[in-house]
Amino acid sequence: MVGSPGSTVNGHTVAGTAYIFKNTAGTWSTTPIATLTPADTIDNGNFGSSVAITPDGKTIVIGAYGQSSAYVYTAPTENAWSGTPTQAAELQESPTYSQPGDYLGWSVAVSSDGTTVLIGAKQHGTDNTGSAFVFSEQNSDWNSTPSLTETTELTASASSLNSYFGSAVSISGDGTTALVGSPGLNTTASNAYVYNKSASGWNSSQSMTESQTLTPSDSGTGDNFGQSLALSSDGNTAVIGAPGHTVNGHGFTGAAYVYKDSGSGLMQTFETIATPAGADFDEDGSSVALAPDGSSMLIGSQGHSVNGNLQVGIAYRFIPTNDGSNRWLLSDTYSPASDTAAQKFGFSVALVNNAATGNAFVGAPGSISQAGASAAKTKAQNQAGANGSGGSAYLFKASTLTVTSFSPTTQGEGGKVTIKGTGLQGAKVALNGVDLQILSNSKTSISVNVPLDAVSGYLLVTNPNLPGNSQAYTSSPLTVAAPVINSVPKSAKAGDTIAIKGKYLAGVNQVTFGGGVQATSFLASSTTVLVVVPSGATTGPITVNAASGQATSKPFTVLP
Repeated sequence: MVGSPGSTVNGHTVAGTAYIFKNTAGTWSTTPIATLTPADTIDNGNFGSSVAITPDGKTIVIGAYGQSSAYVYTAPTENAWSGTPTQAAELQESPTYSQPGDYLGWSVAVSSDGTTVLIGAKQHGTDNTGSAFVFSEQNSDWNSTPSLTETTELTASASSLNSYFGSAVSISGDGTTALVGSPGLNTTASNAYVYNKSASGWNSSQSMTESQTLTPSDSGTGDNFGQSLALSSDGNTAVIGAPGHTVNGHGFTGAAYVYKDSGSGLMQTFETIATPAGADFDEDGSSVALAPDGSSMLIGSQGHSVNGNLQVGIAYRFIPTNDGSNRWLLSDTYSPASDTAAQKFGFSVALVNNAATGNAFVGAPGSISQAGASAAKTKAQNQAGANGSGGSAYLFKASTLTVTSFSPTTQGEGGKVTIKGTGLQGAKVALNGVDLQILSNSKTSISVNVPLDAVSGYLLVTNPNLPGNSQAYTSSPLTVAAPVINSVPKSAKAGDTIAIKGKYLAGVNQVTFGGGVQATSFLASSTTVLVVVPSGATTGPITVNAASGQATSKPFTVLP
C-alpha cells in the first residue's frame, strides 16, 4: 500500500489517492494493480495520509484526516484486488465526539484479522489534546455497516495543551493491545500510552484511559517521543520514535526506544541511536516500523543531510542480537536514488516478514521521478507527481551484514581489534570517520589496527559489495586506552638508552623526564618505549603522552 494524499482526483485538489502493489513469485509490481479513492472525494481531503493493511492482504484501512474519516476496503482474497475497488465502510466519530478539523485519520492501524481498527485524531478535544478511537467490524462484515461510528474513545489521563495524542497508533495482531503516541510540541513533554481490551471487549459506554504510560529513561522537553511507534503482532515488543531527541549536544538528532513485555507490562530495554556522534536535524525516529514477528525494526530519518543537501533522508534497519542482552544492532542503511534536497526519504517506513522478496519499504514524499531508482520506486508515485504531489516509494531487501561482537573492547593505539559477524568479506572499518588498516578478513571476521592518535568511538563497518552499501555500528564504543607504565629502570646517565615497560604504549608521542626535559630520541611499541635519557634531565618521574592520555612512572634517578 502506498498513499498519495496530495494528488488531484476528479478536479479536487489535495484529495488523495492510494495504490495497491503486489508481489508475484518474488517480484513486486512497479505499477499499481488497484487504485483507491473515497466515494465522497473533496478538496484537501488528504486521503492516503495514513495506510494500514492486514498480513493476508484482504483488509485495507486508509486515513483521510482532511475529511476526519478513515475508509475500509475488503477483498475476498489477496488476488481479488484490481481496478478501482469500492469502499466497504467509512469510519467517523459519532455526534458525541465529532469535531470538525480534529484530524481523525491522521494515523490508522488494523488488527491481523481485519476486525478491529484504531484511528488517531491528534487535534481532537480542547487545545489539541487529541484522542484515538477504536472501531469494530459489525456482523462479521464491514460492508454490513457502510457508515460506522466508534466502539471506544481512548484518551490519556495526563493530556494537556498541544499533547497531540493520537499522532501515531498501533494495535496488536489480535486487537487486544493498543499503543498511542502523544509527542506534544517541541517545547512540551511527550509520552506513549498502552490500552488493553477488557474481557467484555472495547467498552463503548465511556472513554477509556491508559493502563500504562511509557516515558524514555533520558526523556527531554521537545523530544517528540511518540511521534512514531509500532507494536509487534503479539504485542510484546514496541518501538517508539523520538525525532527531537538531542544527542551529544546536537538537537533533533533523534532516537528510537525498544520496549519489551516480560509479564509486567512494556519496559524499556534498549535505546537505538542510529547516529551515535549526533547530527543536527537528522530526526532519527521520524518514522518507525517493526516486523510482525519482531525480527527487525526500521527507523526513518527524514531530515538527514547528504553533501550539504538538507532533508535528503536515510533509513536504518536494526536486528536483535538474541543473546539475552536486549541489544539491537544496525544491519542495513537505505538511501534514495540521489542526494537531491528535500526528498524526506524516511518520512514513512514499513516492514513485512518476507525478507526473501524484499521487506523494507521507505516513503519519500518530497522525491520527484528520478532515473535509476530502485525497483520499488512505483509508477503510482510518478503518477502522483504528475498531479502535483510528487513522491516515491522504495523497496529494499535485507543484507546479510551483521556485527555481533568485537574484542578487545579496550585497546591501545597500534593494537589489534577483531570484529565478528556476517557479510564481512570485503568490508571496511572506520573509527570516528577514519578508515582503519585491515589486518585480516573473512566472511565472519575482520581484524583491524587501531591507528596512532586514535580516540575512543564506535566502530563503523561498511560493505560496499552488499545491497544498499550496508553498514553496522558496534553496539558499544571501542575504548582507546591511555598508556600504562609498569616499570622503568631505577637509574641511568644522560645519553643512556632505557626501556619503559607497560602496555598501550605504541601511540606515545612525547616522553618527559624530571625538570620538564623532553626526550628527542625514542622508539615506541605496544609494550616498550626505548628512549635516550636527554641531557639536562633531573631525577624524578618519567611521563609519557599519547592522544588517548598519559602515564607517569615512579621516580627515576639520573646519575652524574
